[in-house]
Amino acid sequence: MWVAVVLLLSQVALPGGAAAQDRRPGLSKAAEDAKRELEKKAHVAFVAGHYDDAINILAGLYSDFRDPTYLRNIGRCYQRLKNPDRAISSFEEYLLRAKAITPAERTEVQGFIRDMEDLKRKAAPAPVPAPVPVPAPVAAPAPAPVAVPPPPPPTPVVAPSPPPLVSAPLPAPRAPELLAAAPAPRASSHLNVGRVAAVAFVGLAVAAAAGGLWARSSAWTTYDSATKANCPSSMPSCANLADKVSSRNRLAAGLLVGASLSVAVGATLFVLSPSVSDGVTASASGLNLAAHGRF
Repeated sequence: MWVAVVLLLSQVALPGGAAAQDRRPGLSKAAEDAKRELEKKAHVAFVAGHYDDAINILAGLYSDFRDPTYLRNIGRCYQRLKNPDRAISSFEEYLLRAKAITPAERTEVQGFIRDMEDLKRKAAPAPVPAPVPVPAPVAAPAPAPVAVPPPPPPTPVVAPSPPPLVSAPLPAPRAPELLAAAPAPRASSHLNVGRVAAVAFVGLAVAAAAGGLWARSSAWTTYDSATKANCPSSMPSCANLADKVSSRNRLAAGLLVGASLSVAVGATLFVLSPSVSDGVTASASGLNLAAHGRF
């Protein structure tokens, strides 16, 4: 740590014998002590990194005593603050004012100036290239107008003349024919047995279906009563109930099957049997044909 402090002290020159020799005439011991105290404060501020405070103290000292060393130290403070313009100005003023510096010290200060100029160039923004002028688009010549021929005149539409009216001779009136009075059609006297049998089978089917439904309902009622009474199958009465339920179920199944067969037979007879109206119509049309003599 002490090595670093010594290095920093070596970079900041304190006014030495030259300043003592340039001391104003009549400077008292107290003023000299105050000057040394301010120089010490500036040096401590520089070492601590408080460069603005060091600049303010050194500017006051230079204003009072005109020692060029203060200008060099101000330039070093601006160098640490990365302010190249102020640093270069202070260093150049120091080289102008200091007459008794050694060539080595002058070379050192000139090196500081070059460093600040490099920093200034790096911080300067890159030049923006000038925009390339874009030629204005050349408008293409308008195409010459094409002459459009006028449309042909409309062709007149001639309506066709109507054909001449030819008077056709009227047919001579025919004498009315004497038509024999056709006898009224008689209704068929025989009974349609097929249709009657079909109706009978349908009625039988309805009765069988009703009986089957009653037997199924009775069997279900008996079974439900035995179930609610928790009747054991070992008791004779319970065995009779089970037989009763079984027989009624068989009866219901037989009646329902018979009803289905009766419906099928009745429907077949109804479809295959001719109706009475068909016979009457056929006989009437036969009488008509016979009376007019046309087939």
